[in-house]
Amino acid sequence: MKITDLSRNIEVILAAPNGLAHLKSLILDLAFSGALLDGKIQPPELWEKLTLEKACDYIQRGKSPSYADFGKCLVVSQRCVHWSGFRPEHARFIEDSTIEKYSPDRFLKEGDILWNSTGTGTVGRTTIFTPEEKNVSYVADSHVTVLRASRIESKFLHYWSRSPKVQDIVLGLTTGSTNQQELNLSTIKSLEISFPSKSHQALLSNHIDNLIGICETLDASIKASEKLSSLSRKSAVDAVSTAQTPAELHIAWERIQKYWEVIAGTPEAIDSLKTLILDLAVRGELIPVGHSNDARTIEWTHSELKLDESKLWNLPTLHKEIRSGWNRIPMAKLGSWGSGGTPTSTRKEFYQNGTIPWAVIGDLNNETMFNTETKITEQALQASSSKIIPVGAVLIAMYGASIGKTAISGIECCTNQAIAHCIVDKTIVSTDYFFLVAKSLKRYLVQEGKGAAQPNISQSVLKHLIIDLPSLAEQELIVSKVNSLFQVCTDLSAAIEVSESIAEKFARSIASTLVA
Repeated sequence: MKITDLSRNIEVILAAPNGLAHLKSLILDLAFSGALLDGKIQPPELWEKLTLEKACDYIQRGKSPSYADFGKCLVVSQRCVHWSGFRPEHARFIEDSTIEKYSPDRFLKEGDILWNSTGTGTVGRTTIFTPEEKNVSYVADSHVTVLRASRIESKFLHYWSRSPKVQDIVLGLTTGSTNQQELNLSTIKSLEISFPSKSHQALLSNHIDNLIGICETLDASIKASEKLSSLSRKSAVDAVSTAQTPAELHIAWERIQKYWEVIAGTPEAIDSLKTLILDLAVRGELIPVGHSNDARTIEWTHSELKLDESKLWNLPTLHKEIRSGWNRIPMAKLGSWGSGGTPTSTRKEFYQNGTIPWAVIGDLNNETMFNTETKITEQALQASSSKIIPVGAVLIAMYGASIGKTAISGIECCTNQAIAHCIVDKTIVSTDYFFLVAKSLKRYLVQEGKGAAQPNISQSVLKHLIIDLPSLAEQELIVSKVNSLFQVCTDLSAAIEVSESIAEKFARSIASTLVA
């Protein structure tokens, strides 16, 4: 039987992308095709068939009050109608004088079906009205259609309205623009519903409840397992990143290899793998131990770099001992640092017909930035603290959720104050290696920026960061190794996408077979 096939394939479908949503849709498809309780209830061809207008005792769009204030009645809006159920916290009070304008049949009753009739991407949502407070009156506003039917169980009507077949019909009948869709009352009234006897409606609805409950429990179990895998993956990656001795690193790396399928099995795992590669790269663990012919000692002083010794800070990944031939130096020593500024936004002459690229954090979407959304004029450049940055400068975001976002400037440009830039000193560091270091810093910079209302860091935080710097020859080897490993990550990501696509197609195939 089809329901047996469903039980055998539940976990397969749940494992696919959006699996729970697909499974709920499949259950409703089976329910209203008669396959869910085949032989236990009337077959669908014997169900009574009516338009909603004839099947319902009451079907009407709500009525919006002219104004709102505190009172004894709550107005239910489209925000109250969610897939997860009725949301009473989104209802609003109206005052007593407005309540008097409503006829008695307008007050909602427990079990009424609320049908969202306007909006974008939310038209067609339905839920069963269940008041939280029994002594409070509720009415619906004009965005919600209310259905009340004594011949049809509320749950049955609710599940029927959510079934894929009905949702597809509703989607095809909505009017209006993509910004504001509309489901007319006459359209809802004209929809045809088939239903068995009330006892069979209750039996079917309860069975749907039970199956969806099982699916949600299984889905929660899968998510809990995924969370555990994620924590294990993070623990394994962090152990490698923070190892301070060769022995610790060896043990941590063996653990990575042992659980490779877990570590590299999801898109999130690939991101963790990239983080691990960067951590290992800046520690010098990706290249053989050896002495470079161009290794030299780089001298620096606090006064020369204008650094406050008390503000110097190290990454947790920094080895206790400096690797042979490397230099332990502050980022301030790696080049010439600066940040930008924002020309007054109200001065049209600063932006109109501008020709100078002006970068903001939103422009740092690729490893090399070749274009900016906004351009400013020469007059704006002269009137602000912004300055021209040469090609090859490394840009690092300092504000908000994008702290640590990084790109190399592929054009001459200027930036706003939320972006720090470093024009690297190529006698000691290559642009590609500095960029690799900058990318490895993101999670640590985010941590440094916490504590304020808006997480920010400053140029000073970047310049006071101590890193270990290899020779130029070793930098080149490390960059080459990282690029090759990142290519492996890219290939793994592509394989995972293909695998997920196959899983989803397989789940759809099972679903279509079951409802055929």
